[in-house]
Amino acid sequence: MAGHTTLLRLPRVLDTLEALPRDRAIELDLSALRHLDHSCRTALQEWAGRHDEHGVEAVRVPESVLG
Repeated sequence: MAGHTTLLRLPRVLDTLEALPRDRAIELDLSALRHLDHSCRTALQEWAGRHDEHGVEAVRVPESVLG
């Protein structure tokens, strides 16, 4: 992801994340984000939790971004 991730982009972001395979580890590179609003941060954390429930390696997201 890059640029600004706000509530307006959230549906597209979630559609993309939901399309990722659930049987493998995922690493999200958010280093190019300029802005991540609260609703997107919360949605990413919730998506990561749901992905991890499938018994695969955890989704890795830099804590400096989601902190």
